[in-house]
Amino acid sequence: MPKEPSIKDVAELANVSTTSVSYYLNGKKKLSDETVKRIEAAIAELNYDAVRAGRHHSTGATRSIGVLTEDLSSPVVYGILNGLTHTMMRRSFVLLLRDLELRDDTKGQNLPDLQSSKAKINENCQLLFASHIDGFIYVGRGNRNIDGIFDYIERPVVYCCSRSKDRTCVILDNVNSAKEMTLSIDRKSTRLNSSH
Repeated sequence: MPKEPSIKDVAELANVSTTSVSYYLNGKKKLSDETVKRIEAAIAELNYDAVRAGRHHSTGATRSIGVLTEDLSSPVVYGILNGLTHTMMRRSFVLLLRDLELRDDTKGQNLPDLQSSKAKINENCQLLFASHIDGFIYVGRGNRNIDGIFDYIERPVVYCCSRSKDRTCVILDNVNSAKEMTLSIDRKSTRLNSSH
């Protein structure tokens, strides 16, 4: 089995220091556009997976965000995921996606009842949490109230296209919503991981 590439391998290929690669991965210091391009090219060429490589052992953060969608085939959800992917890549996050496939046959007029899907929703949440995500984004449909749907969420959470009286909710604006969701998880996970 071939050896997993390390941060040192990325630095050597990019012709930068390991400190620069670390700054890039952690987003803690602004690097020149040229340095960022070289690091990103090296990461892509080596297929470097910072989460698998355990780059955040010191903080406990994985820089990964779990996203659970009610219906991936929805054009609205597609737009949100497109924005999330762009924003997460720029901030060195990994997106882990689960689709609940809560589809209907009436073009969105009669969305499936969430209470009847509660077990499926929580099972998919646990699968995401098993990947040690730093935070969780739930992308609903129809701006429904989802209080009482989740058994327990031990990580920072943001609800999009859904309502909750207890959690951060983002109403639709795909690009800005994606940025706000990622930043919210980043802030919350940083606080959570620094308290350990």
